[in-house]
Amino acid sequence: MAAGKHCKNPARFMDMQILRTGISLIVLLIAGIHPLLAGEISHRAGLELVSMWGTSSYEITFNDGTSRLEWPMNMKAVRETYVFTYNDRLELELGLISNAWRKNSDPMKDLDWIDESSNNGRAFHGGLDIYSQSELDSKILMINADARIFFFSYRPVAFGLLAGYNYQEMDYRAYNTAQVGYGPWQDHTLLINGPTINYGLEINSASFGLSCRLNLDNTLVITAEASALPYVKATDEDNHLRRSRVSHSACKGRGTELSISTIFNIYRNWNITTRCTRSRISTSGDQTQYWYGDDTGSPQDDTGTAVSNIDARIVQEIFQIDLGLGCKF
Repeated sequence: MAAGKHCKNPARFMDMQILRTGISLIVLLIAGIHPLLAGEISHRAGLELVSMWGTSSYEITFNDGTSRLEWPMNMKAVRETYVFTYNDRLELELGLISNAWRKNSDPMKDLDWIDESSNNGRAFHGGLDIYSQSELDSKILMINADARIFFFSYRPVAFGLLAGYNYQEMDYRAYNTAQVGYGPWQDHTLLINGPTINYGLEINSASFGLSCRLNLDNTLVITAEASALPYVKATDEDNHLRRSRVSHSACKGRGTELSISTIFNIYRNWNITTRCTRSRISTSGDQTQYWYGDDTGSPQDDTGTAVSNIDARIVQEIFQIDLGLGCKF
């Protein structure tokens, strides 16, 4: 992650172990049943270009007010997909979305509502007190492992169940911050050149839902799915470089996901694939802040100070469109 790797964090290590174990079990399952069902098996691999839009935000509430940081999800990436199918009824899918560091087209937004009663000399102000925007570099890694079983089929329509596990990691580097203070906070208006924040977010989630598939003469296959995410775990690290402060949030919650995808066969086993997905999660938990150096924004030396049990919420909403080429073999 941009703010530093976390291999020493036991919770994150366990999440990665669970992910690796799940993928390994699927691979072993495919390898194990392949010799037994060789006449009934097919494979599909594909490469897709991904465009996504949305926002991933975290909000904390403490004695002095509320602060919310909004990180844009406007990114381009590549998706690699492998699908194992048995008898058109059982389907196992592995997907990987990734990109390299690149400049984000939208800025990070930081909004602060401050309780003036705890700040001597500040008159009451009822609206937004401090707002800032920062330029960004970003990258993303998303891994999904899904299983579908179609238990009812009445050609050309089939209905089934979907279960999956998803891992997501986003990293941001914020710099060149423009900040504006309103009302009694006008003295906080300033420009900061250079790096300001490194931010990393990891999300683990499990999904369960319904899948409906329409197969038109094996030429066009349309799949619509609706899933609930009953388990979502989100952890992040926010390193405020100019304030020598690092914050860690740990949140849990739920989410939903809707998708529609198509496979259009164009020549022999080659096909064009499309996918449109909308997902949303909402989680809540606690944040801990630690000052590893002197905070220039406070009058005293804060080095070594820590504050815990800060109310935190991590919310994410993404709209995603994929377009690619696949091959069945």
